[in-house]
Amino acid sequence: MSQGDARLLGFEGAFEYHATRYLHLQGTADYTNGQNTSTDEPLPGIPPFRATYTARLEGNRTGWLESPYLSVGGESDSKQSSGTRWTRSTPTF
Repeated sequence: MSQGDARLLGFEGAFEYHATRYLHLQGTADYTNGQNTSTDEPLPGIPPFRATYTARLEGNRTGWLESPYLSVGGESDSKQSSGTRWTRSTPTF
């Protein structure tokens, strides 16, 4: 295996939205594309598209609770489909 020239392109973004005084929504997304331009193959180990999301419900101070909140979030990843002889494809999760 020899090292060659490569091209990396991608993006990353985030948002935060305060829908109400008590409800806050957050999200992120990122994507990277890596290509070995010498062999015209995808670079190994490049993660697939990913998105995260969170909803947070905040309450007022109550008794001994200083800043109560409930937070629910998750992450979605697309299927890794750019496998090369050095990597293998993975299912989405």
